[in-house]
Amino acid sequence: GFLFVVVFLVILAMLKRYVPLLCLILFFGCKEGVPIYFRSPQPRGGKLFHGDIDQFLISNIPEKVHSHGNRYDELNDILFESLNDTLTSIEIDRYKNIAKVKLEFFNGLSWIEEFDLSDSSFFADSEEIELEDVILVKENIICFNKKNDKGYFEINHIWERDRVNGDIMIYDNPFSVAKKNSLENFNKEISYKRDDFDLEIVDINDTLETYSADPSYMAFRWGLKKNETPDWSLSLIYLIELYNAFEDRIKKDSTKYMALIDLGLEF
Repeated sequence: GFLFVVVFLVILAMLKRYVPLLCLILFFGCKEGVPIYFRSPQPRGGKLFHGDIDQFLISNIPEKVHSHGNRYDELNDILFESLNDTLTSIEIDRYKNIAKVKLEFFNGLSWIEEFDLSDSSFFADSEEIELEDVILVKENIICFNKKNDKGYFEINHIWERDRVNGDIMIYDNPFSVAKKNSLENFNKEISYKRDDFDLEIVDINDTLETYSADPSYMAFRWGLKKNETPDWSLSLIYLIELYNAFEDRIKKDSTKYMALIDLGLEF
């Protein structure tokens, strides 16, 4: 049975390399730069998010990811490409807050492992997001606004629901540019939409400047789509966090999983 888990761990370890710059830190991450300072929470006309962040994330996780499912689905395709002569099927089903992983092999044997997605460690930083941010929702966008010590709002994260497959696409620190020549960089990104962003120059410190802005909703969407691509998606993070959860079990109970450790896996 432990050999089957080894195969699963290897598959999910591959997914960790699949997402660039993930750093395995959910939603708090790797990009650094100079942000635009917004004079009001974004998007304009958005409504306050009411609800539990963890439950929102769980409810938007795919209910089925199968290696023999629709090959046009990215996640199914990833699992299918992981199959070989020994491992013949991978099924990951979500039943409310429980993720059930089923692996099947050429000799008819299978391995089932379950994970409680409501465990506080699964989405590690969601409580901090919920407590410290002004979260506004409009159409398919959820925007996390953090008020800084100058009284402006910085956008740390944007979640956008894909209108085709329903996945949550995650932007980490959008509307930010490199520190060197920051105003020039913003000018290139915003280009002819300057008036729609209503820009004003603001000092971050004695040597660094940025813009404050109060864009229309359409300008906001335009800026997001023109200059940003999602850093990752919720569904990919879901698979990676399954790996992390299993890794944590091994670390906490080395005796139980000694067979895995003896096989040379490094954690």
